[in-house]
Amino acid sequence: MELYKQIGIGPGIFETLTTDEADRQKKIYSRLVIFISVTSILAAFSMFLFAAIVFQSYLIALLTGVFLGLVMYNFQRLLIIASLSPQDELLYLNWIDKKREFEDLTDAKVMELQSKADREAFLTDKKIAIRNATANFNQRKTGFVNQFIGKLMFVLILVLFGIIVANGLELFLFRGQINESIDQLLQSKEVVVDPWSKKYIFTAAKGKEFLLINSNSLLVDLEFLSRGLGYWKYLMDFIVLIIFLFPIILLNKSAEFLKGPVMRELVVQELRITNDHYILSRRFILIEKEEYVKWLSNRSYADFYNRTKRPNR
Repeated sequence: MELYKQIGIGPGIFETLTTDEADRQKKIYSRLVIFISVTSILAAFSMFLFAAIVFQSYLIALLTGVFLGLVMYNFQRLLIIASLSPQDELLYLNWIDKKREFEDLTDAKVMELQSKADREAFLTDKKIAIRNATANFNQRKTGFVNQFIGKLMFVLILVLFGIIVANGLELFLFRGQINESIDQLLQSKEVVVDPWSKKYIFTAAKGKEFLLINSNSLLVDLEFLSRGLGYWKYLMDFIVLIIFLFPIILLNKSAEFLKGPVMRELVVQELRITNDHYILSRRFILIEKEEYVKWLSNRSYADFYNRTKRPNR
């Protein structure tokens, strides 16, 4: 199964690569998709647990888990796509500076490219020229502050998701110990639980039983969890956070992504589409301008006086 397609990488990207390069890049990006799928499943399971505690309904919990799991999956796909920016200096300049790309697309040249075959030949030559010019990777120089600010929002959102998911997984793993602690609290003679808490937090609805944890309050469950695990909870949170941050770490540190041929081909393909649309739109403007000038030059005084409009083409 070609999982790499899930993050917007089409098969055309690999056409210019050697068989070995294409196979390796497909495996790398497919594994990345598997990784975000696993974290999304963990997020869905965690949200399922939270919803089960809050709503005491497996159906609502299942729907909530599936929905938020899909949200997490698509957010990580967006994160990957947004992180696939070229790190090669020349490639980045061509990608970000459209005037640089359009330098050789003068109005005369645009009018020469009448047929689709002419455009395809011109665009293919430009692709080959960019590909050859960027064959040797030259690291783009960026300031630490710019990189930090650019990635901060994604990192903060992933950290937030990671902490939430970590708490959900820990609640599930230690639900037995939490239930034992709740039973000990209710049976304790040293600690008196007020009637309101007994009735509304530690008592199930009439005719029903608790799901997973014997409490109606998620905050109370988290308090039991935090006190029970102590400093070990920070270690478990840290492990889950690393799992959630792993994709963005790979995308920003691994040479397989930063210097890989897929990154170059994605940019080259995007530039080809941009150039093609520029040629078509610029040619349309030039033709319209020429037609308008002709029509304007042939207008009489009566046309101006009567405000005769230009007929639709």
